[in-house]
Amino acid sequence: MESIYHLYRKIKEEGLSKQDITELLQNKNISKDLRYELRLYHNRISELISKKSALEQEINNLQRRLVNYDGINPI
Repeated sequence: MESIYHLYRKIKEEGLSKQDITELLQNKNISKDLRYELRLYHNRISELISKKSALEQEINNLQRRLVNYDGINPI
């Protein structure tokens, strides 16, 4: 109950209207949504970076094998 009173007092001090409060709450929800979306993109980018690294390693291994194969004389 004390936190509600503190919030009410702060609203009065700032002179916020109902519209101001509504906009603040909507912006907070938008920020939460954007943070969630950003986290999803970050995770996906991290996965793709890992895949890219694995594919680069596989390419390097195949290139080494090809170079070694070129050095072998056929019978």
